[in-house]
Amino acid sequence: MAKRYSTTWTDDLDGSPAAETIEFSIDGVTYAIDLSDANALRMRGTFEPYIRVARKASRRRVRTNWRLEQPSFEEPPISHQRVRAWLRMNGHDVGSRGRLSKDLLRRYEVAHAGRG
Repeated sequence: MAKRYSTTWTDDLDGSPAAETIEFSIDGVTYAIDLSDANALRMRGTFEPYIRVARKASRRRVRTNWRLEQPSFEEPPISHQRVRAWLRMNGHDVGSRGRLSKDLLRRYEVAHAGRG
């Protein structure tokens, strides 16, 4: 037996079938409301006198600090200076600049796994 799922949008005011979602902002907060054709027309009619005399404002992008979005359990990045020192002490010939190979980084990580 097959199952079929469907999503039905309903008018947030009266529960009738919704025709559209309207977004609007006031006092710096953006709202979304699902409305039938009749209620959408009524809402636009209510806002019309205000919209007629208002000026359009550009949408402002909210900048977020990417550090706040990172999970707190992440370890800090590996110090390449410390990796180079460890590699030299363990017989590897590495320069003071440039990219470290994945193999060398992996060796350092394996040697330091489980340390604080």
